Amino acid sequence: MESRYRFRLYLLTAIVLFGGGTLLSRLYDHQIVNTEYYRKLIPGETTIAIRDPGVRGTIVDRNGQLLAKNLRNYELVLNLDEIHQEWERQYSEKQKPGRRRIGMAVPTAERSREIVRIIRDGIVPRLKHHGIEVEYSSSALQKHYVTHGGLIPFTFPVDLTYEQFARLAEHNLEMAGVYVTVRPRRDYPFGTLGCHLLGYLKQWEKGDIPEKAKEQYNHYLGDAVGATGVEATMDGFLRGSPGRRVLRKNEKGRILGEVLNERIAPAQGSQVMLTIDARIQFLVENVLRKTGRSAAVVMD
Repeated sequence: MESRYRFRLYLLTAIVLFGGGTLLSRLYDHQIVNTEYYRKLIPGETTIAIRDPGVRGTIVDRNGQLLAKNLRNYELVLNLDEIHQEWERQYSEKQKPGRRRIGMAVPTAERSREIVRIIRDGIVPRLKHHGIEVEYSSSALQKHYVTHGGLIPFTFPVDLTYEQFARLAEHNLEMAGVYVTVRPRRDYPFGTLGCHLLGYLKQWEKGDIPEKAKEQYNHYLGDAVGATGVEATMDGFLRGSPGRRVLRKNEKGRILGEVLNERIAPAQGSQVMLTIDARIQFLVENVLRKTGRSAAVVMD
C-alpha cells in the first residue's frame, strides 16, 4: 500500500516538475530569446516616410534665353484627416458625452463618406463665398482619403490667382485643415516656339513606383517625366533630386507631427543649354508658316 502511495507521489512530482520546466522554458523563450520580436508587436509610435518630387531644371537657348521654366502655381490643398478631426470636435461639443468616440484616425468606409459630406457642405460654400468655383470628383476625394488619410494633402483642381491666394492665405477659410500653397508648374514662355524640339512632360501616374522606392517610402509622390523632345532626352539632367519627409504616427493612426531633423528639401535639376538661337528660330518658324510645306537651313 505504501509503495503504491510513493509511486503516485513520485509520478505527481514528476508531472509537476515537467510542467514547471516546460513553462519556464517557454517563458525564457518569450522573455529573453524573442524579446525584440514581441517588442515590435506592441502598439506604439511609428514613423512614415513620404517622398516629395524634385523641382525640374530650366532649358535655355545658346544666349541664355529661357525656353522652359517653372512658374509659381497657387494651389488650394486640404488635409482631410485634420478637417475630419475638427468636425468630430465640433460634433462632440453638440452631443452628450459618450455619444461619439473621438480620436480614431484610421480612414474607414464611414469616415470616407463623412469627409465627402464635410467638404461638400462645409468647404465648398465658403470657397464660393470668396468667388472660387471648384469642380471635383467625390469618388477621387473619397479614394484619396482612404489611401493617404492625412499624410498627403488633397489638391483641389483649381488654379488660384495671386489675389485669391493672398485672400485665402489671410482668412484660411476659418477652418482647420484648409491651406494654400505654392508649387512649381512647367511653363514655355514663347508658347509653341520650338515645341518639336522642346517636347512636353507626362505627369506621374499613381501606382508607377520603382521597386527600390517601395522599400524607402511609405507614400510616394512621383516626378513629371519628359515624354518627347529635349524634355525626354535630357530628362535625367532636368529632373531634380527628390525630397523626403518623415512623420510620426501613434498606434491609432493619428499623425503626431514631423521629424524635422530628417527632412530633406527637394532640389532643382540642372539647366540645359541648347545650340539654337530663339530669335532666329522665331523668324524661321514665322516664314515657314506662310510658305506651307518647306524646310529651312540657317548658316553663319
